[in-house]
Amino acid sequence: EVSSVRDSDRMLGILSSKSRRAERKEAPIREYLLLTRYSPERVAKGEMLSVNDVREILSLDLLGVIPESKAVLNASNSGVPVIL
Repeated sequence: EVSSVRDSDRMLGILSSKSRRAERKEAPIREYLLLTRYSPERVAKGEMLSVNDVREILSLDLLGVIPESKAVLNASNSGVPVIL
């Protein structure tokens, strides 16, 4: 969702300027993008940003993509563990 990407961008800004490392002028920790709940079908319908769109907005290297999973969603909603 666009709002999640905006929130992530804000958090990255806060971490780079307000963290203890930033206040001490220490080298920042390298940041990577881990995209979760990704659905190529929703991207094709224009309902979700593509991986490249998110990478460009956040200017981060991609660590990985975790696809959307109904099994994980159902398990989370019912409070039971899921094994993929």
